[in-house]
This record gives sequence, C-alpha cells and structure tokens, in this order.
Amino acid sequence: MNYDNQKEWDHVETFLKRTSTSQLLRLYLEGLPLSVESVEEILRISPHVEDLRLDGRMFDSYIVSRLTWIPGDEDSNLLPKLKFFIIVGCSTTYVSVEELVHMVYSRARYTFLIPNGEDNGWVGQLQSEQWNEDNGPNDIAMIYLANTTDMYDVDGCSQMQDELSSNPILKWFMDETSFRVVVDSL
Repeated sequence: MNYDNQKEWDHVETFLKRTSTSQLLRLYLEGLPLSVESVEEILRISPHVEDLRLDGRMFDSYIVSRLTWIPGDEDSNLLPKLKFFIIVGCSTTYVSVEELVHMVYSRARYTFLIPNGEDNGWVGQLQSEQWNEDNGPNDIAMIYLANTTDMYDVDGCSQMQDELSSNPILKWFMDETSFRVVVDSL
C-alpha cells in the first residue's frame, strides 16, 4: 500500500507490541499510511480480533493472501477469531475479485464444518473431525464493503462492489448459511 507522497506511519504496530493484545477484539485501521508489512504484523500480533475495519488502500493482494485460511497452518493463519470484516473502499485497483472471494471462501466454508450440536450422527462426527484437523477459524459472519473515502478510486470500488455482490460462490454461501455480504451503493 502506498499513499501518495506520505511517509509510512508505524506507530500502531509499535504501540500494540508494547501492550497486551489479548483483550483486543476490535481493530480499525483506516486513514493511516501503513505499509503492507506493518499491517501484516499488526494482524499477526492481534489474534483475538473478531471485528476488523480496514482501509481499502491497505487491503491489497498480499494482505488478502495472508487472511486466506490455510487448513492446518496455524502458525501463518491470521485472525482465527475474525467474524466481522469491513473494508472501506475495497477496490479492484488493489485486489482482484477472485482473490477476495477465495479469502472469504477459505473462511466461510467452515460454516458447514463447525459442529452445531444438532447432528450426533456420522455427518456431525466427520464435520467435527475435519474442523479440528484443519484448526478451523471461527465462523465468519459478514464481510461489508463500505463506500470509498478515496475520490480518485470510485470506479475501482464500484466495480468491486458489483462483481462481489453478484459472485455465484458468495451468493450460494448467503443462501445456504448465515454468512452475509453487505455492500454500500456508490
């Protein structure tokens, strides 16, 4: 992520490293000139975050790949407790729709693997075993694409909103689970 003509600002990372992040449930990173490396480190040292709000200019292909859940790789998976994810100004300028859908799918697919207590038969047992084997994340409940704050990237944000809200994979998840995609209209 590069903000034009602005120096990177790593005070958030420094602050979080000096404090206990075990109680940090909400993290809002918006309007700060943070490097991709700094954002990654902030997310890494904040494993209990359930509610993340991220500036779309920080949300690039690399951060999406780091938020994509890799089964059984608990050392590199970030934000295992993430439930609500708001991206302000998510744009095709920084990340592709396919990358975003893959990240959402990698987390939302666990909505079918988390044991719900209603099925004590072999299906429930297999779901439980798969979820435990993969060290699955918490059930992500919602991804929200908020309007852009960058007046120069309205087209990229509009394209992302249109393509994401019409994506057949995400539509299926919204129809079959409690997962939601919310999109502001530009």
